[in-house]
Amino acid sequence: MENNFDIIIAGGGLAGLCLGLQLKKANPEASILIAEKNATNPVDSAHKVGESTVELGTYYLREILGLKEYLDQDQLPKHGLRFFLTPSKRDQIDQRAEIGPINPPPVPSHQLDRGLFENELLKRNKELGNAILQGATVTGAEIDEAGHSISVETENQTNNYKAKWLVDATGRLAFLKRKLELTESVEHNINTCWFRVKGEIDVTDWSDNSAWKSKLKPGLRRLSTNHLMGPGYWVWLIPLSSGNTSVGIVADPRHVEFNKINRFDKALEWLKENEPQCAAVIEEKKDDLLDFMVLKKYAHGAKQLYSHDRWCAVGDAGVFADPFYSPGTDFIGMSNSWISDLITRDLNQEDIHVRTIVYERTHKAMFENWLHIYTNKYPLFGQSQIMIPKIFWDWANYWAIPSLLFFNGGYTDMDVLRALFFNEDSPGQKFGKLNQSVQQLFMDWGKFQEQDHSNFYIDPFEIKFLEDLHLDLKINYTGNQLIVKVVDNLQLLESIATEIMRYTQFIKTGSYEKGAINPYQFMLENSPSENQNIDGGIDYNKEIATQLNKIWLKQPN
Repeated sequence: MENNFDIIIAGGGLAGLCLGLQLKKANPEASILIAEKNATNPVDSAHKVGESTVELGTYYLREILGLKEYLDQDQLPKHGLRFFLTPSKRDQIDQRAEIGPINPPPVPSHQLDRGLFENELLKRNKELGNAILQGATVTGAEIDEAGHSISVETENQTNNYKAKWLVDATGRLAFLKRKLELTESVEHNINTCWFRVKGEIDVTDWSDNSAWKSKLKPGLRRLSTNHLMGPGYWVWLIPLSSGNTSVGIVADPRHVEFNKINRFDKALEWLKENEPQCAAVIEEKKDDLLDFMVLKKYAHGAKQLYSHDRWCAVGDAGVFADPFYSPGTDFIGMSNSWISDLITRDLNQEDIHVRTIVYERTHKAMFENWLHIYTNKYPLFGQSQIMIPKIFWDWANYWAIPSLLFFNGGYTDMDVLRALFFNEDSPGQKFGKLNQSVQQLFMDWGKFQEQDHSNFYIDPFEIKFLEDLHLDLKINYTGNQLIVKVVDNLQLLESIATEIMRYTQFIKTGSYEKGAINPYQFMLENSPSENQNIDGGIDYNKEIATQLNKIWLKQPN
């Protein structure tokens, strides 16, 4: 094997293999080495986490990487994200508040058997001509803008490889982040364990209630990414194309001590107490356990991800927030697209200094906005009346701006980024501030909300603004059209935020006031009059308020 390459990708997991495909498609003449520490191909349904994709990451895999046909034929379609709340009914799944689509969502997503999928990615990288070095452990690196070099150990032999570009995709080993002292902690402190068992698990089988079972066609609940939720935790159930099932427990240590879930026997005992219906199924399958893994305090940041000195970090080697809402492949798709754009332009002799700075700032802003969704929110997971609007709000945000921009190439369009993010009062900056304000509202609401939904089902596409935002992802917007659409969506989000705020104020005070509210300045501790008619206020929106009335336990006057 040659020792000099245009690009070295250290790490041959999901992020690195996807980047290898993307770079080779954009630069057929470039020489690319992917160095992976595992000596053998990934095994089916084992060890890897991150099997659920959502819209943005799915678009990346299907459309940008060209994997649509493979995903449709060899991986499972996903019937959306599905949430079972109301932990007081933990032994009666048909009595829990349930959020999830009845019909297949218009914009597709998938459940990925990671072993099968990464083997396919590996095969495609080889077919395109990328060099693959397996059983390769990176033992050292020299970072030099004139050309980088890495030392790689394979079968007790050390070799040196050089490249113009170096990308760290080594996951939590994060060798570049450690070498360059770029590690950055985040406030979000959550632990997880996960495992796979042989065979299918269908939550519909947990009840004999024919009316509840018949809400969906047979098998569709199983094809969802199912979330069983309670105070400080959630449990995932994900079907895999191999016929096996992935199960995970994700928990705030303030509610669930790590030593309660850090071994399979302990995790099973914890499930018996907190999710007994799930535990009963796992108990029957415990002899068919395929693997068991744990991860403590998994959220982490980075001081830098992209450098005009021609190095980058992607996937878990960079930043990671939380698996709730399945954003892992989203961040891989965004980061790989920024990296591919930078490398492609640089190989074509274009100056990338400004783009590197812009992409760095955009990625960090997106990561920080995502963190607000999770940080200190796990205590709310047991309160369905708060979690239903929170989930709907988080989906509206995700589809309205991040997904819309990615689907339409907005994240690598400097004119779009300049218009949306460069100024303090630009739409992208306001988007982050608005989300932070609403996330704080949910935390404040959690201090006094007492009523809780049970025996309740809501299809998110019954809410028209969610249906519209989702369907908009199927429409192509270019240039100024995309900017205008983002501005329109921000105004919609401001109205949604205002009506949620108006309702929480009613729950706290008993007074439902229809005056204008400024969603960036609203404070639940204020009186209704103090929150009304502030400069920049958003007027009462009857249409949005009427849609939200479908999820409120207590109806306003």
